[in-house]
Amino acid sequence: MATDQLIQGLRQKFEAVKEHRYKNAQIPLGDFLQSAFAMFHLKDPSLHHYRINYREREANLERVYQIKSLPSDSAMREGIDYIAPGDIQACFKVPLQTLGEEGIMDECRVLGRYNCLLFDGTQHYCSCATACEHCLTREHRNKKGEVTKTTYHHQALAAVMAHHGHKEVFPVCCEAIVRQDGSTKNDCELNAGKRLIPLVRGLLPERQYELLGVFDGLYPNGPFIRMLQKHEMRFVIGIQEGYVLIQVERLRAAQALQEHSWPRRMGKSVLPGGITNWCSTAKTRI
Repeated sequence: MATDQLIQGLRQKFEAVKEHRYKNAQIPLGDFLQSAFAMFHLKDPSLHHYRINYREREANLERVYQIKSLPSDSAMREGIDYIAPGDIQACFKVPLQTLGEEGIMDECRVLGRYNCLLFDGTQHYCSCATACEHCLTREHRNKKGEVTKTTYHHQALAAVMAHHGHKEVFPVCCEAIVRQDGSTKNDCELNAGKRLIPLVRGLLPERQYELLGVFDGLYPNGPFIRMLQKHEMRFVIGIQEGYVLIQVERLRAAQALQEHSWPRRMGKSVLPGGITNWCSTAKTRI
C-alpha cells in the first residue's frame, strides 16, 4: 500500500472537517487530527510520549505527515473531543479506496464472491469519576441491591474486513455507542448496528461489493435481519446457547431445514483424518 498516498488522502479529509472552535484558533483543526493519527501510526504508547519525542521527529513529522506545529495536551483533547464522530466517517474511504486500487479487496473475497466483514463492540473509556453528557452509565450493586458505585464509559461498534487466509484485518467503519443527544437512556450495540450498516453500504456500494456480515448473538432478531436484507448484505449470525429460533423449529417440523458442513483445509494439506476444523450450519429462510 502506498503509505504517502494514504497519509495525504487522510490529510485532505481532516482539513475538510467542520471547525467548531473560535475563529482566532492558531493551529488548524486538521493539524490536531493529523497529530492524533501520527501518534497512533507511530505506535506511541501515550500522548505524553508523542510530545516528548516531538523535537527528535519534528523534521520527519513535517515531511511525512505535514505537521508544522504541535498543540498542547489540553488543546488537542479539547479540540478533538468536540468533533462529532460522523464528521470523520469519510476518512475510512481513503484506505478502502487504496485497498481497491491495489487489488486487495479482490484477494480478500470469501466463498468466491463476498467481502467478509466482522462486527463487534469494544469499550475504549471507563471512569468512576469523570463523565460527559454522552457517557453510558452502569450502576454496580452489592448483594443487598444497594448501588455501591456508578461507572461512566464509552463504547464503539466496529466493522473490519477479514479473510481466513490473511492475518491482517482492515477497518471499514465504526459507530460510537454513546448516549444520543437529548436522550436519558443508554445507547446499545444493537442500535449502533442499525446506524452502522447504512454507513458501511455507503463506503462499499452494492454495485461494486457483495458483503457478508458476521455478527454475534446480540443480533438474531427480525427487524435487524430485514435491515440487512434491505441493504443487500448476506449474514452469518451466532445464536447463544439455549436460544431457539421459531423459524428453525417450523422448518424442522416441515422437513425443510437444510444443513451444510465444510472441512477447513490448511494450505494444500489436511491434517490426519482429513479434517482440521469442522463447521456445521443450518440454512433457514426468515
